[in-house]
Amino acid sequence: MNDDDFQKNILNTMDEKYENLVDFNLEINDTITAKKAYNEWSRFKEVHTDFNYHWTMENMSGSQKEIFEQLNLFKIDFSEIKNQKRLSLQSKKIAREIFEKGNYNMEMYNYAMTQYFKKKKALNEREIVTAEKKEGSFGFKAIGSGIAIGAMFLVGITMYTSPFINMAMR
Repeated sequence: MNDDDFQKNILNTMDEKYENLVDFNLEINDTITAKKAYNEWSRFKEVHTDFNYHWTMENMSGSQKEIFEQLNLFKIDFSEIKNQKRLSLQSKKIAREIFEKGNYNMEMYNYAMTQYFKKKKALNEREIVTAEKKEGSFGFKAIGSGIAIGAMFLVGITMYTSPFINMAMR
């Protein structure tokens, strides 16, 4: 999970949750709550659509291509990588500003944040497990840490027990 896509992941999770919320309320025939959730989802969709418009400039829609047509009037060569990077950075900066200005339902936002960090933690744990499997169960890292723990244990026992042993022997 890439931290660059943090905002995108949060908004996508919130979008999915809104959809599930509306569906759930319709299934239990709670039309009043479903309408409220749908209206809130519609307001959220505006921010989400605006964010995605700027975030995915490399996968352009028809309206985004109009921007390039206007920029071509200024003779900007987008075949050059530096101009492509500049445009990508600028569009993601605008998308992040849209994300930060969003007026979100805090429960939805907290839910999305929790889900994001759960996914990230699970991914990190999987990476650690695969790295340990590659090293083998008796990798140098495991042996070294085992030796260090054993040494600390022995030093700790000696350090904490030696005054008591000296007192008992007197």
